[in-house]
Amino acid sequence: MDLVFNWQMYVALGLALIILEAFVSTFFLFPLGISLMLTAVAAPFVSLEVELVIFTLLSLASFVISIKFVKPKFAAKKNLTGVDSLVGKTFPVFEEINETQGTGVIKVYADEWRALPINSGDVIGKNEKVKIEKVEGNKVFVTKI
Repeated sequence: MDLVFNWQMYVALGLALIILEAFVSTFFLFPLGISLMLTAVAAPFVSLEVELVIFTLLSLASFVISIKFVKPKFAAKKNLTGVDSLVGKTFPVFEEINETQGTGVIKVYADEWRALPINSGDVIGKNEKVKIEKVEGNKVFVTKI
């Protein structure tokens, strides 16, 4: 018994894969579904061998497009942990920050961190609020708010 592939089968399978992608969220089935849907357009006019070539080329192209452009837009932001989560937060100055005198401590939750101004030469007084710009080792670089 010969199995005849026609454009309706491609459309049905393509829609099924696209719908299934909503439940698995791997971004693997969606490009295949799109490729099947586009192959259905050419299916009535070409042979089975040409359909397979078209499907293969469209699959490769849709994978490249989805990996480079589409997936990054839908990827969830990573939750920062540890010292990386401190960047962008504000804290009070515990000891005046003065790079030339070698002083500067901020209170980060229950801990005290050595602080340096991001702009060399800035002096930030005690009890002022600062924003952490970057963390290097056991030092934070801050700007005055």
